[in-house]
Amino acid sequence: MHGLAQDYFREMLHADAGRAAVDYLDRRGVAPEMREFFGLGYAPDEWEGLKRRLRSKGFSEQDIFDSGLASRSESGRVYDRFRGRLTFPIEDLGGRVIAFGARILISGEPKYLNSPESPIYTKGAQLYGLAKARGAITKARRGLLTEGYLDVISLHQFGYANACGVLGTALTPEQVKRLCGFCPQVDLIFDGDDAGRKAALRSAAMILAHGAGCRVVIMPQGEDVDSLLQAHGRPALDACFASAPEGLEYCLGMVRDNFSPKEMLDWARGFAGNVRDPGLASFFLPRLASGLGFDAAALSRDASGKRGPVGTAGAADARKTAPRFRGSKTARDTEILEFVIRNPDYIALLDSLGIRDFLSTQRATQFWEILAARPGEDVIALLDAKQKSFYVPKFLAGPEQEDKVESVFLDLSNILAETRRKSEFEKMKDALRQAKAGGDDAEYKRLLAILNSLVRREDEQS
Repeated sequence: MHGLAQDYFREMLHADAGRAAVDYLDRRGVAPEMREFFGLGYAPDEWEGLKRRLRSKGFSEQDIFDSGLASRSESGRVYDRFRGRLTFPIEDLGGRVIAFGARILISGEPKYLNSPESPIYTKGAQLYGLAKARGAITKARRGLLTEGYLDVISLHQFGYANACGVLGTALTPEQVKRLCGFCPQVDLIFDGDDAGRKAALRSAAMILAHGAGCRVVIMPQGEDVDSLLQAHGRPALDACFASAPEGLEYCLGMVRDNFSPKEMLDWARGFAGNVRDPGLASFFLPRLASGLGFDAAALSRDASGKRGPVGTAGAADARKTAPRFRGSKTARDTEILEFVIRNPDYIALLDSLGIRDFLSTQRATQFWEILAARPGEDVIALLDAKQKSFYVPKFLAGPEQEDKVESVFLDLSNILAETRRKSEFEKMKDALRQAKAGGDDAEYKRLLAILNSLVRREDEQS
């Protein structure tokens, strides 16, 4: 249904009714190719335009209301939720439209209106533009995270293809987990007002506690990403990146400058309590202590067993309870292929995450090569007779529910990340042996410290 709504909004943008939206995009400097790439549309200023379109496609008023595309008055009348607004489609990781954000173009409030949460859309689990940016994020091993639809679009327009954005709420642990599944480094870009600086503090602490690297770019006062890029171009933002502090440095500076001693201690305890990896904890504790003037041993005792509001409390538990992709190598390959046969939109995404190196059997590897080389084709038509007899019953069962698809994909991406960590572990052991054999004591000690941290991480996650 959301795909049909997207078609309608796109059609309206290019109709006479969408003239105001086109004029607005022209004034904001949004290039035509970016309008197409992000699928921008227009919800006309009428009560039942979209409803009539969807009703003509066989959907009931209740279906439309339940999807979040319509609202209901006190008298029971169902009417279009989005009216007189520029629309921004929100996609899941497979590129399917699951919700909308919309900006008012006429007088009225609120300025921005979003789809309500639904069975296929949880605001705190999605990131705007991630489906578009994931390939660039994976390639660069670095993601950019900002606020606002137009900020994300401007970043892409000026060449920052690895940018995505939060959806009108504070960054959540689920969003951090999702983004960090693609990259080990997340750079934040926030406004320079008080709210932006506080949001950057909270977000940076959450990302660092998760184990990712982080830098914090604060916009000059009175500017946001979009206005800075439109007025001064990419060199201005590159200059902001060049002077951006590392995430922990930013957090400590904010806490020292704005918190009382008691608040500083509480913040440090909360941060330390949210670091699940003991190796990371041993890295952060002395830096927190020296940066804020506390005793490291006391801070370590205080943090033990205590969790603050900025962490990722459910991540380890989710890993422990996830049963998927944990069987024998053959069974694991079968699960993966079953998943992509039923959900072919994920083939390119999984390929970009290195799934080929994860497959164990020759049959699965050969089948994947076929799938990846012929995107968009009918998956069933690519199967040989033996494969059809095994997989077609799975296909006929139909795709999983949207929320389950996302859950399965996250399970698989976590397994891939775990496999990469184990590969790094083995490479580190090889380097350690070479350093010892070569008599390089300094390098041996350095590598040994890193290896011990990796061992502790593996113990925590086992």
